[in-house]
Amino acid sequence: ATTCADYHGADAPLEGQVWIVIVGGIVGCLMAFAIGGNDAANSWGTAVGAGAITCVHACLLGGVGEFLGATLMGYGVSGTIQQGVSKPTELNCWACGRCDSKMVMYQFGMLGALCGAAFFLIGITWCGIPVSTTHAIVGGVVGMTVASIGWGCLNWGMVGGLGGIILSWVISPLLAGLIGVLMYLATYYIVFKARDPLKRAYFTVPILYGLITAVLSFLVMVKSKATKGLPIGYKLIN
Repeated sequence: ATTCADYHGADAPLEGQVWIVIVGGIVGCLMAFAIGGNDAANSWGTAVGAGAITCVHACLLGGVGEFLGATLMGYGVSGTIQQGVSKPTELNCWACGRCDSKMVMYQFGMLGALCGAAFFLIGITWCGIPVSTTHAIVGGVVGMTVASIGWGCLNWGMVGGLGGIILSWVISPLLAGLIGVLMYLATYYIVFKARDPLKRAYFTVPILYGLITAVLSFLVMVKSKATKGLPIGYKLIN
């Protein structure tokens, strides 16, 4: 069996050192604060602006939604960011589990990417500019990967890689806009153009809520770590 030389100096492993976990947790809280101030404002801005809900209620519901989303569906996104930009097990890159592993650099790099994304979001939110949290953290991870081990270690694959992530940034606003147009037209002609719009709304709104709930429930069943391995038929039934 081949034995590895002991690590020393800057390459010494950080196992058992709690400080980096504490610092990462604090910066993660700052990141969550910035996400609440930017992404949650994007989500609830139209409802608050229209007077459909108060700012206090929007903050409370947004906080609950952020927590449930991170708990139930954050596993898949975090896995994509961890593996999609650059695979830690790649022998010529981070080489996780090998004698020449660069995982200490990886730990500091991920902390640096988190700091960069958090401070960027706080600054840009202070200026009142809506931005994407995903763009910020993916850009931070890409930057630290290039600075640490070079451009050649980036994963440009379309499935589970940067190619797919970047493509989703183009497709998602177009698809969201198309769905928004279809939903508006359906609501306009089915509800507002009806002989009795109020009565039609009482009938239509619960159906729309039920449809949205069913889609979100299915996504949770597909993406949640606890239910991801269940048969697809079981997920559809539930």
